[in-house]
Amino acid sequence: MHSAEPDRPHRLPRYLVNTYSWAYLRPRSIRLLDHNFVVNLILWGQSRQLIGAVVNRLQPNTRVLQAACVYGDFSKNILTRIGALGALQVIDVAPIQLANLRAKLQGQTNVTFHLEDLTHPVIGSFNRDSCDAACCFFLLHEMPNELRMPALRNLIGALKPGGKLIVTDYHRPAKWHPLRWIMALVFKFLEPYAQSLVDISIESLLPKDAMYLLEKRLFFAGLYQMVVITKQP
Repeated sequence: MHSAEPDRPHRLPRYLVNTYSWAYLRPRSIRLLDHNFVVNLILWGQSRQLIGAVVNRLQPNTRVLQAACVYGDFSKNILTRIGALGALQVIDVAPIQLANLRAKLQGQTNVTFHLEDLTHPVIGSFNRDSCDAACCFFLLHEMPNELRMPALRNLIGALKPGGKLIVTDYHRPAKWHPLRWIMALVFKFLEPYAQSLVDISIESLLPKDAMYLLEKRLFFAGLYQMVVITKQP
């Protein structure tokens, strides 16, 4: 298990500090939230299905990039899937999140941690065209809209030709969905950037100067989506 530190001075994004300190930057919050049952509550009982859908798209013995630390056992499931001959690279902008995940994965020798801002033009901790797959699990809805396209561009840039970027996030639910109005309140008071994501398609955020194969799957009556983007040569 290794860590990689950036050469440049590191600063936390203002949107993260101002909006999500309560969830990601306080030790007490991490201790309270980083449990499988909490993740399952937040995702309305759908966490096992959503995580399973991502993991099932990964292949054993491959190199996988994970965009941001994820509470619960998301990373452990990836490591189990790719096996001892695979490699997991985790990138996050918050040192406290990387330290927490490093402690959870103690003893795993095929995972590296990278303190980087995913939206920077160049990700310095790993090579371009080096990963077989990348996972972006409920991250885009927490980012301002103008940062989503740079993040996706960098994730796609890290993929080998034929590699897959698996994006899982919120989606506009069916009009009859019983949680539709509850989620509207959640977005208004806790997730201020989420509505701008569900109002558009993830496909519209992809760089226009490359070719992809796209697959899209909806879960839980449309409240969640998984978009698989296969990078073409």
